[in-house]
Amino acid sequence: MTKEMHEFYLVTPEQLIETADAAFTNHTAGITFEAVSRTIMDIDRRAKIGEPMRCMVLDCDFKFDRAHKPMAFGVIVPMFPDRGCVIAHGICEKCFDRSDLRQQIVTALREFFPNGAFGDISRTRQ
Repeated sequence: MTKEMHEFYLVTPEQLIETADAAFTNHTAGITFEAVSRTIMDIDRRAKIGEPMRCMVLDCDFKFDRAHKPMAFGVIVPMFPDRGCVIAHGICEKCFDRSDLRQQIVTALREFFPNGAFGDISRTRQ
């Protein structure tokens, strides 16, 4: 069975501005910014139809809407971008401050990509 290779980035709103600036010259920054932008629009769309997006952490029931935005975004980028899609998902403030956030992210990634192999996710705040 072939492993799907991915990298994971934790992007805060403050870093999103830097990511937008870098998007013009850095491919990974560009696709990361695009994925987060799509997720922000999806949060609004889903809230309007009564199906709000939940926090990326699987044991959290926090629901995002216009008034309750993510504290950060978990962005999953395929190591070979031509072979997969980039996914961004919100992380609520409570989960962002969890001491086990790194392990929670690994658990969520395993749920999304059971055959996945993930690069360094140490960028998450410990």
